[in-house]
Amino acid sequence: ISNNSNNSNLFISKSTNILIFITGTTFLWYSISVTFTIFNKYFLTTWTGVGFHYPILGVTIHMFIKLILSKIWYYYNDEIIHPLTSEKTLKIVIPIGIATALDIMCSNQAILYISISMYTIIKSSLVIFTFGFGVLFKIDTFYWSLFSSILIIVLGLLLAIWPEVLSDHHVSIMGLIYVLIASAMGGLRWTLTQLLISQDNDSSDSMVVIYRIAPAAAFCMVPFALFIDLPLLLTEKNVFMNDFNLLAEAFGLLVCGGVIAFALIFVEIALLQLTSSLSMGVLGQTKEILQICVAMIVLHEHLTPSSIIGVMR
Repeated sequence: ISNNSNNSNLFISKSTNILIFITGTTFLWYSISVTFTIFNKYFLTTWTGVGFHYPILGVTIHMFIKLILSKIWYYYNDEIIHPLTSEKTLKIVIPIGIATALDIMCSNQAILYISISMYTIIKSSLVIFTFGFGVLFKIDTFYWSLFSSILIIVLGLLLAIWPEVLSDHHVSIMGLIYVLIASAMGGLRWTLTQLLISQDNDSSDSMVVIYRIAPAAAFCMVPFALFIDLPLLLTEKNVFMNDFNLLAEAFGLLVCGGVIAFALIFVEIALLQLTSSLSMGVLGQTKEILQICVAMIVLHEHLTPSSIIGVMR
């Protein structure tokens, strides 16, 4: 009886510690993610009065900062990282890197067109794509009860954005398309990351996951930056190319953003290891409400009554 009691107490203690760690990691994720989103909106649209309208170039710099930091970690780390098979690299790692880059690129493009509040509402569709990809890759099991919950989320989304689309006030079609692409890529990358973690023992370490996916994410962005944003930056009449101090300040803010992005993906992967891609999608619903509240306070954004009802679905 004594042994059974000790085992029971040990189990309860271990479960409590895990729950506390998950809760702490979740709040850290909320804090970094919301801060990063507000920072990006300010930098891209408001900074210096006009904003830095080159989000693809900004994402490319962020991705290379992640790559450099992961390489520095690997250089000073004594841990042995076993190489993956070519099949896993081609089918899992590279697609994660590409999906990560496209998710962040489309997210940054979207906030040029729509408010943070509306972006957040539409981005909550990520849980729908996560569920779909999870079932497709046989990571999650299809349950009608879960499917019904997803349908409620869809109805809430429609209720929240449809009046805004009709009024043409807060939602542009381009912004809507960019967010939906970002949501799809987000669902894909988290599902594939969960698949990678389940098939690669080394990837139980968040830093190893970043080390594996960072090259694909960074180099995927290069063509977009070279052929879209960089020519605009060099040819447009803008204050950045005529003011070295301002250009240096922009680069400094981009580097800060890259460090925040690195911290964000580290926490996201750590939370994914503790839970699942679908659980992160569900936890993201609470982050959505928090982010909208912060945007309303900091950026003075507004929601219509129907949008508020849709958010609280």
